[in-house]
Amino acid sequence: MKSILLLVLLFPALLPAQNKIPEEKYRCIISAGKEIYQPGESPKIVVEIKNNSAEPLFLAKALDGSDYQWRFPHAYFTITRIGDTSYRTKPAIRCGNVNDIRPADFADIPPGTTFNPYQVFYPTRTDNYYAFDNKLFNPDNFAQPGKYLIRFYYSTKENDFKKWRGRMYGREPDPAVYQEMLTLFAKVSRMEMVSNKLIIEVR
Repeated sequence: MKSILLLVLLFPALLPAQNKIPEEKYRCIISAGKEIYQPGESPKIVVEIKNNSAEPLFLAKALDGSDYQWRFPHAYFTITRIGDTSYRTKPAIRCGNVNDIRPADFADIPPGTTFNPYQVFYPTRTDNYYAFDNKLFNPDNFAQPGKYLIRFYYSTKENDFKKWRGRMYGREPDPAVYQEMLTLFAKVSRMEMVSNKLIIEVR
């Protein structure tokens, strides 16, 4: 018995790693610059999709209409005021036109790197202003004191390219550009992700 105990003490690596939790292949983490806000102050949320796998990911950036789930990829936030079952967010008022997807809207995410689906955003691309979920910018959604729980949802699980395209009536891409988009679309990793729970406080 003493010899077995001595062996364990000398070679702890031989013990099973029961407390080690394997890291997920893909994780979605959202964070804010601070935890406490004044009434009506909007949090600045950063989204990071981490590729922990050994294989590259191929995804699409958030697009005009992604926050309304009018088109893929779906990319939107949910906001709830903890303890207030009557709380409802107020979305932005907008038109029904939706900018078309472009070859530059697809992105390769190598192993060990992170991807921000909002990396192309106003003012970098002024026609993509509505790519971001604008209910985060509405001060009315953070007007009342309390704690708010925020989560981010992202999905590329749709094989019909028509459900990825926009609705810019009367405008069609060049045939060569359209074929390039189809080629890139075929490479997209099909996945659904839900972020961590981010809690901020308004007071």
